[in-house]
Parts: sequence; C-alpha cells; structure tokens
Amino acid sequence: MLALADNRRLSRQLGSLNAELEARVEARTAELVRVNGELQELSQNLEHKVRTRTAELEASRAKLAYQAHHDALTGLPNRALFEDRLQLAAEAAARAQEPLAVLFIDLDGFKAVNDTFGHPAGDALLQEVARRLSSGLRGGDTVARFGGDEFAVLAPAVGGSADAALLAEALLGVLEPSFELPGPAGGGGTA
Repeated sequence: MLALADNRRLSRQLGSLNAELEARVEARTAELVRVNGELQELSQNLEHKVRTRTAELEASRAKLAYQAHHDALTGLPNRALFEDRLQLAAEAAARAQEPLAVLFIDLDGFKAVNDTFGHPAGDALLQEVARRLSSGLRGGDTVARFGGDEFAVLAPAVGGSADAALLAEALLGVLEPSFELPGPAGGGGTA
C-alpha cells in the first residue's frame, strides 16, 4: 500500500513536472519564433539597405565617371575623353589605312562677350555653340569642349582633306547665324 501511495505521489509529481516542462518548452518555442521573426525582419531590412546603398554607390560612381569625362557647362566630352577617343580612332584609322580629321575651334572675341554681357551670357553662348556644333556632326563624330572658348572635333573615316574641309565649312555654317544672348538685368544682345 505504501508503495502504491508512493507511486501515485511520484506519478502526480512526474505529471506536474511534465506539465511544467511542456509549458517551458512552449514558452521557449514561442520566444524563439518571435526572435526568429525579428531576425528575419532585420535581415530583410538589412538586405534592403544594402541594395539601396549599393544602387546609390553605383549611381554615384557613374555620375563621377561622367563628370570626370564631360564638361559641366555644356555636357560635351572634355579634353580627357576626347584624347581617349582620338587615340582609339587613330589606332582604328591606322589599321584600316583611312584618314581621320581633327578640327580645333576657338571662339574669337569670347572675352568681350563675358565683359560686355556678363558670364551668364557667356555660358549661354558656350552652350549654344556646343548644341550647334553637335547638330552639325555625323553619328560617329565627337565634339568636345577643351575649356574656355576652345572646342575640338574628331571625325573618323573622312574621305580625305577635301571632306575634312567640307566638314569644317559645315561647322562654320552652323555657327554663322547670330546668337541671342541674355544680358545683365534683362538687357541682352547679339553675338
């Protein structure tokens, strides 16, 4: 009888301990599920931040590369990009035994435009010159701003000096019409 009573007491105690253990396991499982959910959310947030930051860095790198090779005012290639393209074009022309043309354009009297109408007018003039020169070129040609009032044109695969002369005349033709310039305090002029 004693053994039976002791057995019942131990069974109740075992049941109580088992229920307590199951409650602890259930609580710990719930806690792990919650922590796992938080970790997944943190991981997703981190992945999103990494993707966003990577995209920002790539955009920044592309912007810096563009700025390193283009004139800020006109958007044209700068001297460095022009020289790179010239080297590639010269190598290709040598391989193909074809001529290429390089034209240098300097705007006469540009300082007078800045002095008379102001730097905003000078900037507008340079932008319009860049637009006009670009519009007068073939698809594979390059016009670049070297700085100040200096531009250069690379024309690969020209037929020879006569074709280069025709290109030069065509570019002078697009620059020939007057330029309307904004002036200081609403005044303006023609160059």
